[in-house]
Amino acid sequence: MTPPDPINGGDGTAADYDCRLFPAAYDRRYVDGTNILASDKQLYIGSIGIGVSPKVGDLAIGADGTEYHIVHDDPNNYDGVTNIVHIVQGRVA
Repeated sequence: MTPPDPINGGDGTAADYDCRLFPAAYDRRYVDGTNILASDKQLYIGSIGIGVSPKVGDLAIGADGTEYHIVHDDPNNYDGVTNIVHIVQGRVA
């Protein structure tokens, strides 16, 4: 989503960004039925070329067309500045 207009405000505009996404199942020991559901996936999203950080509330669509709502985000940056990979919790929409 693009940010709202800095002068007039309002809502941001929805925007699509191509990215590399790898969905992986959570280890069963982390599935508690409340915070992490059995159907949730860990989505590894490469940061190269997308120019934005996935945020809670965003929608990620896998290559097979599966839609995931992002319910938790965790950008991984090892130098404190540059995001390398975003590991997010995706819930099937």
